[in-house]
Amino acid sequence: MRYSIPRFILLFGFIIVWPIQARSQGWCGVIPEEGMTFQKAAPYATMQELAGYRPAGTRHINLTIHIVRYANGSGGIAQNTINTAVAQLNTTYTPALIQFSVTSTDYIDDDTYAYVDNLQEAEELMAMNVQPATINVYFVPGAAGICGRAYQPGIRLIVVNGCAADGKAFPHEVGHNLFLLHTHDTNYGTERITRTDITGCTANCASAGDLLCDTPADPNLYGNVNTSCQWTGSATDPCGYTNYAPDTHNYMSYTLSSCANQFTEQQIDRMHMMLSTYPTIKPLIEVSIAMANKDANTTISGSTLQVNTTTVNSGSSINLLDGNQYPGKTNHERFTNFSGSQGTGNYKHNEWNGDKVQFRLLENFIVNRTTDLGKKRDANFVILTPATIKNELIDAPSLAVGTIDFQDPWYLGSDGTQPNQFQVNLTSPFSPTGAYNHTTGGVFLNQGGPDPTHPVPPYYSVRTAATCDINYVCT
Repeated sequence: MRYSIPRFILLFGFIIVWPIQARSQGWCGVIPEEGMTFQKAAPYATMQELAGYRPAGTRHINLTIHIVRYANGSGGIAQNTINTAVAQLNTTYTPALIQFSVTSTDYIDDDTYAYVDNLQEAEELMAMNVQPATINVYFVPGAAGICGRAYQPGIRLIVVNGCAADGKAFPHEVGHNLFLLHTHDTNYGTERITRTDITGCTANCASAGDLLCDTPADPNLYGNVNTSCQWTGSATDPCGYTNYAPDTHNYMSYTLSSCANQFTEQQIDRMHMMLSTYPTIKPLIEVSIAMANKDANTTISGSTLQVNTTTVNSGSSINLLDGNQYPGKTNHERFTNFSGSQGTGNYKHNEWNGDKVQFRLLENFIVNRTTDLGKKRDANFVILTPATIKNELIDAPSLAVGTIDFQDPWYLGSDGTQPNQFQVNLTSPFSPTGAYNHTTGGVFLNQGGPDPTHPVPPYYSVRTAATCDINYVCT
């Protein structure tokens, strides 16, 4: 039998009252990772520690949806509610450069877990059908006085069906998975002090509350926020100061669902630090990136590429973090006397992933698991064709005179750079080499866009003196 009266649950050694009506407030149960202590949590707190982890592009996290129903198949969450909940989740996390996609859905039909009564049932449920490298979301018909429960940090969470699309409960629980604490948390530190101008009171944001200094002191907003999102409480802090000014719009507080609409900058940074470094969370954004040197669509074996300082054999892959930017390099500027699909000759690196704008040996790229191009780095090689460039006088075509300036985007300087600048004052006739350590010269044919009047870079450019005098001296 299910009751609508308040339930009492023993959690972490405390008796906590969770009335059923608190669901609209976003009350939740957190399951800390085993062995999590202040010392372990604190490095994910300070601005200095958090800096530098935001990605260059949006990160994409996969969701596995587990629809929990009663044994007779009733009570399951509707698909349109899931769609709404995921859309709200993506809207919530857009400013945080994180997006979510459902990759699989299954059903768990069991009367025991269709209504989660206690912590043990929650843990048993969240041990079922767990899919690695995804956040596992268990939508349940009901739970004892809460909207959700989540591992912190972790890849598993529970959301009650009736709270799934309220705009707060689902983002709140995902925040716990990514190691955001309640803004009023005291599990890893003391209660936050609101002011420091009282004798004996010093700033303690790095060791109190949620361990972040850009979330204001929060005495727990439950029951103390009105429908205008104003704090109405009268709690005092450890120094006896009563003038709290908590953030009534933070997703990780116990504010009203209708008021929650933001994360702080440090909360965003902490999530990305966790995703980038924490062993339990990092697999959520690891992507296998295929690396290859290619002649047309054929992988050139026995050659190598490089990401940062890691060497990768052509045709193999490397795990990188979704959304991160990396310097990718082919270790081969050209293949001499190479026999490939274009014939036998001197093959030179032309571009990456079919993008002619990315023509250097070393180009930065952003990992994106949602696109084919975002999951591979192909260094494409094209055969070179011998070419000669010269000045020619109309009345004396056999006489090459003056100098030529030639711009070759693929020209490799002796310092390993490709500056894409004009080489000036080259004596006519001139045969391009294209490389510092070249063995033969040549150019790529048919460079530029489909419209020759508006070529797409990179392309070759040639210029010469504007005029020549009667003695064939050009200036």
